[in-house]
Amino acid sequence: EDNKDKLKDLSDLAVLGKFTNNAGTAVNVDVWITTDPSNHLTEADLMNDPTRIKVWGPFAVAAGAPKVINWNESANLFSAAGKAAVLAEAKGDGNFTLYAVGPAGASYDFTVENGALVLVIDVGI
Repeated sequence: EDNKDKLKDLSDLAVLGKFTNNAGTAVNVDVWITTDPSNHLTEADLMNDPTRIKVWGPFAVAAGAPKVINWNESANLFSAAGKAAVLAEAKGDGNFTLYAVGPAGASYDFTVENGALVLVIDVGI
């Protein structure tokens, strides 16, 4: 709390983890945040949330396969709006919810293990 005013910018960020596609067809994974805490159980609920912002993706995962995303690959999947939203949350209350979803309206089944949103923040100290 005492040093939030010193947060300047995100110098780097990444979504990390092992994504396993449990389905028989390839899937593209996107990551969204809601800037207010939420507990959406379906993609439709998430898409109806006015605070949702697409942060990252798409990340392709082959059918029936695991894929670990590395820092460099992940960093390239962030949108400008997503970076801005994450920075705003870091500088604000820091209270948001992160979702990983597949294509709208499609049937998919994937698991995320050791998932993390990692931020490298520039500070003015």
